[in-house]
Amino acid sequence: MKVNISYQTRSAPWGGANQFLSFLKKNLIKDGIYHENALESDYVIFNSHHDLNKVSLIKQLNPNCKIIHRIDGPIYKIRNCSTNEDINLLKFASEFSDIVIFQSEWSRNSIVDLCERNNISLPEKSFTIVNSCDYDLFYNKHLNVKNKFLISTWSNNYRKGFDTYSQIDSFLDDPIFSNIQIDFIGRSPIVFKNIKMHQPVETKELSSMMQNYDGYITASQNDPCSNSLCEAAQFGLKILALNDGGHPEVCEKYECANILFDKISKGHLVDFISLANKPHNNYNSYSHYKSIFI
Repeated sequence: MKVNISYQTRSAPWGGANQFLSFLKKNLIKDGIYHENALESDYVIFNSHHDLNKVSLIKQLNPNCKIIHRIDGPIYKIRNCSTNEDINLLKFASEFSDIVIFQSEWSRNSIVDLCERNNISLPEKSFTIVNSCDYDLFYNKHLNVKNKFLISTWSNNYRKGFDTYSQIDSFLDDPIFSNIQIDFIGRSPIVFKNIKMHQPVETKELSSMMQNYDGYITASQNDPCSNSLCEAAQFGLKILALNDGGHPEVCEKYECANILFDKISKGHLVDFISLANKPHNNYNSYSHYKSIFI
């Protein structure tokens, strides 16, 4: 059995797809089934809209391989743009993909709806597999209450939740929050007054820094399966998250202590601070991927 991933992974901070596919590749290598040459592989995994010309060429030169498409989005909901890119991508999947992976049921339902509205048929064989991350890094046996909370994103897209983070930043003017600290790691289109800002860091450094926190906050909109949220949940942090996209499914899958909100308020932040962490849950999506190859 030979499995290839048609995606150039990077050690630098590069977003959720890069983080997850690095984790997946590491496990495939560990099990001895990863193969560098896609033209000699039985399965080729490609991600979202990356390298479409390359994937079509692989299928042409290696017609017996199974193409697994890890679908993202829908892109139009993430970027608040037209559906053109999604429609072209789904037509490509209809022609070249043998298996489709959805990252959440929210993502599946949104994409199936788009396909039905545009008369596009996806492959019959499909799976919904919520992302997980490197459990050798994001694992904490001794999580203590520190009243320090983390926000992170490698994208400065305003829809990553910056309207909510700006509100939270203003909440911190209130003396009732004088005993807590919120840090932001990543890229931001705005400068915070009370939230401490840090530059993006590589995965290993981020996992080390997470030991300084006992909670994680995310307000990204229409996010199919936030890998940053997966990392925080796997690490055992309690979660304050926008009730949107795949966030509820990630919280359920990782069995983490969480509060979901539709519109942030001081009350949500107060309840989040007092929320007790639950025991760490080591969810592993790799086993679900591996079952596809067997």
